[in-house]
Amino acid sequence: MHFILASDSVITSKSLLSLEKKSGRRSWSLNLMWSSFLDIFIRKAAKQILLCYYLHICINS
Repeated sequence: MHFILASDSVITSKSLLSLEKKSGRRSWSLNLMWSSFLDIFIRKAAKQILLCYYLHICINS
């Protein structure tokens, strides 16, 4: 599940970058930083959700 979420965020970043390349250079570099930040954030969130899920299973079983 974590892998799927991470790869989805990468795909989103690539599509955002391709849109920005058409509109201009200055916004492209800004969007590169923003999308890489989003990638990191989504991956961290996915790890936290999985961790809570596994702990929940362990405690209840």
